[in-house]
Amino acid sequence: MARLRKYWKLSAALVLFVVVAQVAVNSVLRANRVRRAMILRLERTFGRQVEVQMFSFALLPLPSLDAEGITVGEDPAFGDEYFLRADRLSARLRLLGLIRGRFEFGTLSLEKPSLILVKNGAGRWNLERWLPPAFQNANGQSKSYGPPVEDVATNRLAKIEITEGRLNFKLADDKKPFAFTDVKGSIEQVTFGRWQINLEAQPWRSGVQLQSAGTIEVRGEVAGTSARLRPARLQIRWSQASLADLVRLSRGQDEGVRGLFDLDATAESGTKEFHADAAPGEWAFSVNARASQIHRWDMASRADDPRLDLRTKGRWFPSDGTINIEEMLVSAPRSNFRGSAMFTTVPQTNFRVRVDSAGIQASDLLAWYRAFQPGVAEGVSADQYFTGGATLSGWPIRLETAAFSSLGGRLSIPGFAAPARIGPARGGMEKNSFVMDAATISWRPPAPASGNPRDSQKEKVGASKPVSNSLAVGMLYDFDSSEGYAGLSGQSETTEEIFKAATAFGKQLNRGWEWNGQTSADLRFYWGKGSQPGWQGQIEFAKGDLEIAGLNRPVKVKNAAVRWIHGQKSVAIAQVEAVGGLWSGDLTENTDTSEDAPRWLFHLHTDSLSAADLDLWAGPRARPNWLQRLLPAMLGGNPSQGADISDLLRRVNVAGELSVGDFILDKFKLKQLHGQLSLHDLKLNLHDAQALWAGGTLQGSLSASFDVKPTYQLKIQASGLNLAQVPLAGRVADRMAGTFGGTLNLETEGVGREVLLDKLKGEGRIQLKKTEFRGWDLQASLASGAPHAGASRWAEGDGVFHIGNRSLEVNHLRLRAPQQEISLKGSVSFGRQADLTVESAGSTGGKNKASGPEHVMQLTGPLEGPKVAIQAVSAQQPGD
Repeated sequence: MARLRKYWKLSAALVLFVVVAQVAVNSVLRANRVRRAMILRLERTFGRQVEVQMFSFALLPLPSLDAEGITVGEDPAFGDEYFLRADRLSARLRLLGLIRGRFEFGTLSLEKPSLILVKNGAGRWNLERWLPPAFQNANGQSKSYGPPVEDVATNRLAKIEITEGRLNFKLADDKKPFAFTDVKGSIEQVTFGRWQINLEAQPWRSGVQLQSAGTIEVRGEVAGTSARLRPARLQIRWSQASLADLVRLSRGQDEGVRGLFDLDATAESGTKEFHADAAPGEWAFSVNARASQIHRWDMASRADDPRLDLRTKGRWFPSDGTINIEEMLVSAPRSNFRGSAMFTTVPQTNFRVRVDSAGIQASDLLAWYRAFQPGVAEGVSADQYFTGGATLSGWPIRLETAAFSSLGGRLSIPGFAAPARIGPARGGMEKNSFVMDAATISWRPPAPASGNPRDSQKEKVGASKPVSNSLAVGMLYDFDSSEGYAGLSGQSETTEEIFKAATAFGKQLNRGWEWNGQTSADLRFYWGKGSQPGWQGQIEFAKGDLEIAGLNRPVKVKNAAVRWIHGQKSVAIAQVEAVGGLWSGDLTENTDTSEDAPRWLFHLHTDSLSAADLDLWAGPRARPNWLQRLLPAMLGGNPSQGADISDLLRRVNVAGELSVGDFILDKFKLKQLHGQLSLHDLKLNLHDAQALWAGGTLQGSLSASFDVKPTYQLKIQASGLNLAQVPLAGRVADRMAGTFGGTLNLETEGVGREVLLDKLKGEGRIQLKKTEFRGWDLQASLASGAPHAGASRWAEGDGVFHIGNRSLEVNHLRLRAPQQEISLKGSVSFGRQADLTVESAGSTGGKNKASGPEHVMQLTGPLEGPKVAIQAVSAQQPGD
C-alpha cells in the first residue's frame, strides 16, 4: 500500500511536470524575441521570407514543434505570390537531441501544403533558385553541387510527410489552369544525402468536371538540395485514367472521345549507369504511353476499337529547355511509325519531328473510322498497305517533307458482287504543296436478274466493252497560300453501289429519294483563307428513275444535272418526265439567308399538267409502299419511325416561275398557264397567273394553307371568253354563242372532295356580249305564252351571282337586245338541278316600262333536260 502511494505521487508529479513544461514552453514561444528567432531560422532554411501565424510545442505523444499558418514568400524575380503555404508544419524532435540540448528534427509533416512552381520569361524555374548553384571542376565536369555539407545529426532530417497537398503552375504572371491536388506521400532520407520519394496526386483543371482522371504516382531516389537533387532515378506512373478526362485536362472541354489511358515513365540523372558524355544537368528518360478502347462518347465499346502505343527514349537538358527524343515508336495493331523528335522551349517554342519509316494498314484506318462513325456495317473491311515518311517542324507545327505510296488494295462492302479494287496511290510534298495523285476505286456492276432474256442479251453485247464503274479521289494543299481542294470524279451505270457503299459507311446520301440510272461526277471541294470554301463542279444524271418522297410515282430522268458554283447549288433540268408532262428548267439555291427568303428559286416549264395526274402522283389514295420507306429518311429519322407527308411539305421553302403548256382540270383545259409560285411553311401561293381558256384570257391568284384544317382562296379575272367553248352541262354549250368576261372569288376549307364542296362559297360578276341561244326564241315565247323554236340574240348582258350551299345562285342577270330586255334569276345546284325564272324586263326604248312582263318562264329539273312552264302574270305586279 505504501509502494502504491509512492508510485501515485511519482505519476502525479510527472504529469504535473509535463503540464507545467508544456505551458512554459508555449509561453516562451509566444515571446516576440523567441518567435522572431524561430522565424529567422526558418528563413535561413528556406532562403526566402517566412510568415507564421503561431508556434506551439507538444511533449506528447512525442515532442514536436508546430507552426500554424506558415507562408514562404516568393523570390521577387518570379512574382509576388507565395512560394509555399501550409495550414500546419509539424516537426517531431529527436529525444536524444533534446537530452543533449539541441533541436534535431526527425519527421517533418505538412498539412494541406500549396506549392507554386513558376517559370519566368528567361525560361528559369523558381525551384532552381532554391537549389544551390551547380559546381564544376577545372575540366568543366560536374562532380558535386553546392558547398560541402557536414555530416551531423542536425542535418539528418529523417522524413517529410505530406497530406492533402496541392501543386500549382505559373508561366510568368499567367497562372495556368492545371494543378495537382490531393498530393500525399512521403520523402524519406534513407542514407545521408539520399532521399526516397513516394508520392501520388490527382491531376486537376479549373472549370472542368473530371470523373476519372486517374492517379499519378512518383517513386524513386534523389540527392539532397545541396546536390541539386542529383544523382536521381525516378519512376512515374499514371494509371486508371480515362481518355475523356485526359482530353478535358489538355483542351479544357469534352471533345467526345472515350477510352482508357496509362503511362509509365522513367527519368535519371547523374547515376552510375548514366552515359559518360552526359552534359551537366542532363536527364535521360523513357516514356511508354498506351491508349485503348478509343471510341466516340455515344457509341458502345467494341473489341476492335483502335488502340495506340507510344514508346520514346531521349534526353532532357533543363538548362536550355531542350528535349531530344532519340527513339520514337508509335504502333497500332497493324501499323507503326518510327522516327525521332526535338522540342525546344527556350528562347521560344520550336518542334521538329522526323518520321523515318511509316507503315499504315487500311484496316487500322477503318477501325478509327468505325469507332467515331455510327452505322458502319459489320461486313465492311479494307486491305491496303501504305508506306512513307515525313518531317515536321516549327510552331505552329508545319509539314516540311512527306512522301507515301501504296500498291493498291481491296475494299469489301456488303451487297457488292465482288470487292472493290483500289488502284495504286502516291503523294507527298511538291514545291511546298502537299499533293495526292488521283487514286481510282473501281467495282463490278451487279449481275442482271436471272430469267430476263433482255438483260442476258445486253450482258452478251456489252461483254466486249465493259461498262466503267469507278471513282477517282485526289487532293492538293498549298502551304504558302493556305488553300487546298479535294477532287472526286467518276461514273457509274446504275449508281446503286454508290448508295450501298455510303450506307455501309454510315452515310446516307439519298435522304428521301432513290436513284437508279447513269451518273457521272466531276467535283472539287475547296477550303482555305483566300478561296471561297465549298463545292465546285457538277453531277450529271441520265436514263434512270428517281423516286422522291412526296411523289407516288418515279420521275423519269432523261437528262439533268446538279451543279455547284462557288459553293452555290443549282439543278439544271433538260428532260424529265413527271406528272404526265415533259419538264425542263432550273432550280437555284438562294443566296439570301434571311428568315423569310425562300431556300430555292426555280424556273420550270412543262408541256402538260392535269389535276388527275397531280392526284395520281401526289394524292394520298395512290401512295405506294416505298413512299413510307423514303419519307422518314428525308425528314432525318429512320425508316422504323412514322412520318406524315405534311412534315415533308413543312420543310419545303421554294419560290419561282412556273409555266405549263396545257393544264387540264376535269373538263377545263387551260393553255399557256404562267405564274409565280411559292411554297413555304405549308402555305402555297400562286400569283400573277395568266392562262388562255375558251378563246379568252384568265388572270388571277390562288392561296392555300395546308394546316390542320386546310383553306383555299381563288381569285379570277376573265376576258374575251367564248361561250361556245365553255364546257357547260349536257348540250347547252352547243346552243350557246357569244363572248363574256368577269370576276370570280372562291374560298373553301377542309379535307376531302365532299367537305370542300360543302364549304365552298364565293361570288362573281359576269359581262356578256353578242350572246346567242339556239333552240328557243325566248322573246316570242314570253310574248305568246307558249314555247317557240328559233334563236334568241342579245347585244350585251351583265349579272351578279353567289356560290354557297352546293349551288350557284343567280341574283341578277339581264340580257339586253335592241327591242327587249330579259331578266334571269334562280339557282343551279352542283347536282345540275335547275330552278330558274326567265322574264321580260320590258322594252329597252322605255315605253310603258312599269307595266311589267306579260309572261314568266319557269325552268326546273335537270339542267340537261329541264321542265319548262310559261305562266301569265298580271300587269299590276312588278316584273322583278
